[in-house]
Amino acid sequence: MKHALHALLNALVFHAGPPGRAGFDECAEARSAYERGDYVTALRLLEPLAGGGNAEAQYGLGIHYDNGKGVPRNVAEAVTWYRRAAEQGHVEAQANLGASYYLGSGAPQDHAQALHWFRLAAGQGHAGAQSNLGVAYSEGKGVARDPAEAMKWFRLSAEQGNASGQNHLGIAYLNGNGVLQDYAEALKWFRLAAEQGLASGQSNVGRRYHLGEGVQQDYAAAARWYRLSAEQGDSDAQHGLGYLCSQGLGVPQDPAEAVKWFRLAAEQGDTEAQHSLGYLYETAEGVARDFDEAAGWYRLAAAKGHPKARLALGHLHATGRIAPVVRDIPAAVVSTAAEDSQGVDERPTEIVHWPAVTRADKVAPAEWVQPVWRRAAENDWAKVFDRLAGVSEYVNACCPFNDAQNTFLHLAASQGAPAQVVRRLIELGGWRALRNASHESPFDLAKAKGHSHLLGLLEPQYKRQVPLAALMKIQETFHELIRWRAGAQVEQYALRLPQLEPMLEFEKTAFWFEVIGWAGGFNYRLKIEADGPKLISDSRVRPAGGSGMSHEISPTGIKLVSEYWG
Repeated sequence: MKHALHALLNALVFHAGPPGRAGFDECAEARSAYERGDYVTALRLLEPLAGGGNAEAQYGLGIHYDNGKGVPRNVAEAVTWYRRAAEQGHVEAQANLGASYYLGSGAPQDHAQALHWFRLAAGQGHAGAQSNLGVAYSEGKGVARDPAEAMKWFRLSAEQGNASGQNHLGIAYLNGNGVLQDYAEALKWFRLAAEQGLASGQSNVGRRYHLGEGVQQDYAAAARWYRLSAEQGDSDAQHGLGYLCSQGLGVPQDPAEAVKWFRLAAEQGDTEAQHSLGYLYETAEGVARDFDEAAGWYRLAAAKGHPKARLALGHLHATGRIAPVVRDIPAAVVSTAAEDSQGVDERPTEIVHWPAVTRADKVAPAEWVQPVWRRAAENDWAKVFDRLAGVSEYVNACCPFNDAQNTFLHLAASQGAPAQVVRRLIELGGWRALRNASHESPFDLAKAKGHSHLLGLLEPQYKRQVPLAALMKIQETFHELIRWRAGAQVEQYALRLPQLEPMLEFEKTAFWFEVIGWAGGFNYRLKIEADGPKLISDSRVRPAGGSGMSHEISPTGIKLVSEYWG
């Protein structure tokens, strides 16, 4: 579901404001020229008025620069003129200046500044600013998250007929944010937004008919609404329409049409569509079977945490349907121990276990699991610490009773636990850089919930400096290597694959990722050299007939260093 800010910057026009505003009549000729597309004349008339302090003319110049009408597009220059008009109380300029700060468009992103200008415009009754202010409260950006306050502003905007406000009010009713969940009421507001042509509103109406939420399930109606939205470029609607086409629900079954819509959504980064498109390539529905193309789309979705894409990619590797990740490297070179030692600048001084288990039945001691997580959920941290005594290696384990992959530190951050609780978890070895299934660190959760007393404690303290973008490229390749070597076990036991960012919290440390059902695993360590970071991965299967392989992974590729059998 989209929760995007309805930015006035996306469709700006130079228009009249409330009757009687100072400078309105002086700009009428310029406004008329703008509306008929004579931007050169409009600019010629506006510039002396704006320079003389006319707020309406200043706002108009901002519109010209923002849209690139009659001048090269220059959002920074647009912000300059919005600010001059906004400081004189011009309501549209205030709303647009707020959106500029919120999005970081033409000005540094600054949610606090955005809220300042949204409030001024919203206080004057500007419906768009009211909707945007609701978004800020809903997302907790620049202000503590407050669903009830968000609802207040969404309703004020929606009742003025603002399509974005109506859509966001529908989302609040759909999810029960700041109000009791009510599918029928959600549909009512979505429909009002959709009837004004708002793509996300049309998509939301289509989704309600698709699922039968607040209305009788009707695939044909879902397809109609999805199509209206999809043709405007909404990726959610494109994916929804693609699904209906693939299944023949409400429309004739047409795999090729499904591929078309899935691809449009996937190219916008929609992970559901990327997974669906990968599946069609894997199963040869609407396209020729192409396992490498399927893997490419699965890989994009998996990199953003899509669980089914991760499993599908692992399955392709495990079944040999795509070439292994090491397919482009030279023939294996068997190196001696002495050769292996060359260039290693950071020998491990300790081994840290990566907590891969995500299922309760695989945690030992099993009788320890449910009570400790129940105590944590109840904010009874004294009992949690009692149970962690002697088994502190589980402090970074993820909760095995849901798919969120939150650790104790994530839970404490989300709850706004006392600082001494968070400090104690960190002392027990809690990793501040560890991320859950939604790619959120404990710091991210505390910040989103407005628990400012924890931010200083939860800010990751890196002992080694590696560009995170480079580290993520290494991690992506490392995950491919794991799926190639142990994809069947990863899928069967739903193992959590190693994250590399927590390694930066340690000095000269190796990690061990045990692969359940493999009688072995991956020993991996980080090297930082003059030409950049590298991950050294030693994987081995212990029983007779097993194998061992050593790989060196950099941000640009992977190299097989050594290999043995038996």
